[in-house]
Amino acid sequence: MCAAGLLLVFVTPYELLPPVLCPFRQIFGIPCLTCGGTRAACALSRLELGLAFSMNPLVFLAFCAALMFALRVAWSTLTGRDPRDVDFRSDASRLALRVGVLLATVANWAYLIAVGR
Repeated sequence: MCAAGLLLVFVTPYELLPPVLCPFRQIFGIPCLTCGGTRAACALSRLELGLAFSMNPLVFLAFCAALMFALRVAWSTLTGRDPRDVDFRSDASRLALRVGVLLATVANWAYLIAVGR
């Protein structure tokens, strides 16, 4: 499914993407958390990494994280290890992960508002 989506955005020219139809932006006048996400996905499918990052840094970083996870699972499969063997059992590590995700989301939204995406 993900590959089909990437293929679709790869063959879709930027000019054919619809204008901003975001209800959040129409109501509040500021971009939502995912503004620029489709254009970032189009840029990623064409390996235009700088453009993808400028469109929506969080989408770019989520793609990088998903790619790293896929590589980890592939490596774990090849070496016979359990890919879920990551220790997030301590309260401190879970809290750090939650705070990191929250800060990244807020920073991304501030960026999107600043550039008027």
